Amino acid sequence: MLDWVIVGGGIHGTYASNQILKAGRANPEKVLVIDPHDRPLAVWKLCTENTGMEFLRSPAEHNLDAGSGALKRFARERASGAAEFYSKYKRPSLRLFNAHCDHVVDSGNLSTMRHNASALSLSRKGKSYIVTTTEGEFESKRVILGIGMADCLSMPAWAKELHAVSPIVHVFSTDFAAAAAREWSKVVVVGGGISAMQVALSLSKKRPGQVTMLHSREFKIKQFDADPCWLGPKCLNLLAREANFVERRRRVDSARHWGSFPEDVRRQAHGAMISKTISFVENSVVSASGDSGSVRLTLEDQSLIEADLVVLATGFERCLPGGALVRQAIDEMNLPCAPCGFPVLDKYLRWSDGLFVTGALAELVIGPASRNIIGARMASERIISADIPRPYRPRELSYYYYRSRRTG
Repeated sequence: MLDWVIVGGGIHGTYASNQILKAGRANPEKVLVIDPHDRPLAVWKLCTENTGMEFLRSPAEHNLDAGSGALKRFARERASGAAEFYSKYKRPSLRLFNAHCDHVVDSGNLSTMRHNASALSLSRKGKSYIVTTTEGEFESKRVILGIGMADCLSMPAWAKELHAVSPIVHVFSTDFAAAAAREWSKVVVVGGGISAMQVALSLSKKRPGQVTMLHSREFKIKQFDADPCWLGPKCLNLLAREANFVERRRRVDSARHWGSFPEDVRRQAHGAMISKTISFVENSVVSASGDSGSVRLTLEDQSLIEADLVVLATGFERCLPGGALVRQAIDEMNLPCAPCGFPVLDKYLRWSDGLFVTGALAELVIGPASRNIIGARMASERIISADIPRPYRPRELSYYYYRSRRTG
């Protein structure tokens, strides 16, 4: 029997496996990371490459190793120096961050714990869990669900109707690289946040003056995607004391700076506007038509934009990560959920005895930073510090929760 099975081999699953070993909570042969991709962080690397990211939004302290200074030490050891960091927040280059991630994986032999498969179901067997995958079943004392948002891509209604027959692609889809690599003469990037701006800037280097960025509202300039208060006890304790899960969900959603980007990206956008390498249009699509070679967008002011490639940088919709796997586990084990469908957890991110979550699934406890790199650290620290033998009796299972379950 395994000690830990981690479902998901991205930022959160990889971080959790590394910290379990470094904290001495298990031997490597007792830990298994289930992931359908053939290498760690495959989705992370795909998405960041697609956007053309050069520097992370997060500071260097947010990395995959133990200790906030690990990435800076790694940079010094390879003599990359200050050129690998940007701004007073010491934001690392994507190249440096990925090299450090590879170093963490290699030095910790984390790849040896990976099982290349997709998790299909999760069930209880006495005091342990059975994880059924496309490549067999595994029994474990504990399970961590570290599932990303890949199944929750947000697409406008008009794009859903056309993308199968027209050159419309989401920047976070596996089809993006091939679509962007083919010959195109005019591209429209739909979105107003950091990913939209990064991909527009990246594509404009290929064809200056042939990129239009279509955004529906004024740009929002924020250094980070949530206030730093949410990384410490001040905001998190207030969230934990909120027993009404509708209000808790509202606080988490309102705390996240949706569709924003930092000042340095704004300066790049301003330079692109002055040089006319990117056209910026603040408007919304009311209808669209297209065929295999082009897309025609009609805007609210009845103006028309035509392109032979439309890139959606519209982020993720709010849906329950994990899809059928998580819904099956909820139904089979009667796992407690808030009205929004997300898990009701204790402070250790325990959903049931021996069952933990990290990433977006933990955001009603970890808050708006739960999906981020620092969210992986915050979650793993709680999971590892859990008193495993103690029965699961979360304080959050309050009168409000039971009342909401009875009233449906």
